[in-house]
Amino acid sequence: MIFCNRTTFFILGYAAEHHPKLIRLIDAAGHEIGTHGGSVAKIIFLYFRL
Repeated sequence: MIFCNRTTFFILGYAAEHHPKLIRLIDAAGHEIGTHGGSVAKIIFLYFRL
């Protein structure tokens, strides 16, 4: 049985910089790629500021 599911991957900016081949594979497989910001530290900082 073959499945043709697509999904959206939210990738941290630094992860995309360090793993560009993986990002290209995800894109080539037809998935969507969204950015999740530059780093986890920035996300945590914004959470606690709210």
